[in-house]
Amino acid sequence: MKTWVPVSLIIATFAALCAFSWLFIGSNRINDPKIFVVIVMTDLFVMATMCTFSIIILWGMKKLELDANFVKWLGAATVGEIAGMVTIAFKWLFK
Repeated sequence: MKTWVPVSLIIATFAALCAFSWLFIGSNRINDPKIFVVIVMTDLFVMATMCTFSIIILWGMKKLELDANFVKWLGAATVGEIAGMVTIAFKWLFK
């Protein structure tokens, strides 16, 4: 696996998120700030997760020099981020 694979994952994810969010917001004429914030938070969440996966892939390929404890912490922080986003979404959806 080459170095360009994780980098292209980040770029493709960013482009797809921007395009689909723009199309979704535009086609549904979203004026509610809550919905807009949820879409932006979801986009940021997906982007952060893809960046984390790319860092872990680059570390596994020995393209990045990182301490193993840091990579474990990074994975745990990603799981915590997912739990936080799910909690926010469930609280908002099931008031």
